[in-house]
Amino acid sequence: MKSIDEIRPETFKALNKGVLWLTLVCHVAWCSGGADKDWQIGVIIPVHKKGDRSECTNYRSIFLLSLP
Repeated sequence: MKSIDEIRPETFKALNKGVLWLTLVCHVAWCSGGADKDWQIGVIIPVHKKGDRSECTNYRSIFLLSLP
């Protein structure tokens, strides 16, 4: 499964020491409010909870983000 940025989750798992660097980059972006525009793109997916599928109230939304 690929994300919007086409980086596979396995890539992040293989980073090892790079995780500390990546965490620092994310922390700086979060604290400064300077997150890249690509990080702000997401996809809203409706997930059926139960009951009649034609009723909007029987769904909840999840927001899929591209992970940095």
